[in-house]
Formats: sequence, structure tokens, C-alpha cells
Amino acid sequence: MSNFSSILNLSRFSIIPLIFISLSLHAQNSGILKGIVTDNSTSEPIPGANIYLLGNTTTGTVTDFDGKYSLSLPIGKQKLVCSFIGMSADTFEVSINQSQTADYNISLDPAYTQMKTMVVSAGKYEKKLEEITVSMEVIKPNLIENKN
Repeated sequence: MSNFSSILNLSRFSIIPLIFISLSLHAQNSGILKGIVTDNSTSEPIPGANIYLLGNTTTGTVTDFDGKYSLSLPIGKQKLVCSFIGMSADTFEVSINQSQTADYNISLDPAYTQMKTMVVSAGKYEKKLEEITVSMEVIKPNLIENKN
């Protein structure tokens, strides 16, 4: 039994350096991209914006309360997307160098869309405006735009 415990202790001490070596090798093949995401019209930071690799939504991050982000990326040229609800998405390309930090600040423009007439009813199924026989109110887009 003592033979087994000495083998177990030996294997435990040989695995720990392998873990640190593999982590250091992984860190050498990547760099860090950091910056701030702001609203282009107000210059205010945007908390909760998404930044991710184009075509790979599993590699990404979300901005913090101050609009700041930091993302570890593989070395080389990388195409990224920054998106936020109500803003136009921005696609950009950065060059990541080995074990270095690159800065890239992003400004997003508001995405304005024209609102169409919307029918809100209490029925179970969707019906055309002409088919509804109950009391209702039609709200035009310009009425909503004039309210806070």
C-alpha cells in the first residue's frame, strides 16, 4: 500500500508542472485587446455591449458599467464585431501581437428605424385590422414620437 501512495504522490507532483507549462504555452500564442465602447452621438460609455470574433460567437466579452472591455485573442489579424441593442453593429479588424496589449476604442451609432402601425388586441389569434369587431385604439407612430 505504501508503494501505491508513493506513486500517487509522484504522479501528483509531475502533473502540476505540466499544467503550468501548458498554461504558459497557451498564453504565448495570444494577446489582449482592450478599449472602451461609446455612443457616437453622446460620447457616453455603453455598458453591456457585446464584442466577439466574427464567425465565432463563443470567443467574446461584454463591456462593464464604464463601457470598458478586455479580450484575450489569438495572435494575428482578427475580425471582430461590436453590437448593442438599438445601435448599428460595428465590424472592425485588429492586429494582435504575441503577449502584448492592443487598444481599440469603438463608437457605435444609434440605429433609427421607422415604426409602422401596430395593432394590439386581446384576442388569442392575430387578425387584420378590418376583421376586428371589438373596441380598439389605433396609435400612429407620430403620436408615439411626440411623447416622452
